[in-house]
Amino acid sequence: MEFIKIEHLTHIFKSNDEQKKDLKALDDINLSINKGEFIAIIGVNGSGKSTLAKHLNGLLLPTEGACFVDGIKVEDSEEIWKIRQKVSMVFQNPDNQIIATIVEDDIAFGPENMGLPREEIRERVEFALKSLHIEHLRKFAPHLLSGGQKQLTAIAGAIAMRTNCLVLDEPTAMLDPQGRIAVMKALKELHEKYNMTIIMITHFMEEAMQTQRIIVMDDGKVIRDGTPKQIFEDKKKLKALGLEVPLSVDIADELRHRGVKISDDVFTAEQLAVELEKVVSCR
Repeated sequence: MEFIKIEHLTHIFKSNDEQKKDLKALDDINLSINKGEFIAIIGVNGSGKSTLAKHLNGLLLPTEGACFVDGIKVEDSEEIWKIRQKVSMVFQNPDNQIIATIVEDDIAFGPENMGLPREEIRERVEFALKSLHIEHLRKFAPHLLSGGQKQLTAIAGAIAMRTNCLVLDEPTAMLDPQGRIAVMKALKELHEKYNMTIIMITHFMEEAMQTQRIIVMDDGKVIRDGTPKQIFEDKKKLKALGLEVPLSVDIADELRHRGVKISDDVFTAEQLAVELEKVVSCR
């Protein structure tokens, strides 16, 4: 079922400097996103990823075209609060979103501002903590947490809002490998358990591989849209756009060139491990 619909969306940043041209950040974008999809948006810096994400809950409004969320037109300002109850955002630096001195108080901030009863707020905070397996952090001061724990706290705050859709703008960009693994594990659990629609901007191709669908952007346009397999089959095109491919894809290609029989369907490290195990067992 369609949840987000984008029609001919164009966004132009007007320049205040007469010597500089206006910047067309998005150029005639058309997209349809169904409820329960787990999507990655990839592209080089300046391709329009973040600008697109900010249209999904009204942080930016189209210069031309339209964006609909669950049938509501985002540009209708009187409906913006309804939009933000359906779509929440998490940015790459959790320090910009964490405002309370205690983790559970920060998670409760959104529901409190919605004017919910205290008992429901408590239930939502508990649900968010359990969903991300961070119950043990409830009484911690956020400034004492690791980068990954801070990001999980920011995501928990979004979950407590009970939105249908979670949009994440480079949520693991500032994290170490352990933090990135923790965040991706949490996102996959949210998607699988609660059928939450998740839209994640990332420059880590290994993370994009873990989603159901990848949207590739370049120069403000959507130029590719498909499954991870469909997107990463064309390595040359991705590299021409300035994008890398997962290491497992490069290793699999190199092994094939050296005569090792590796399936053409290898795109993740797990799939490569299975193929290598087959090769070893045959010797």
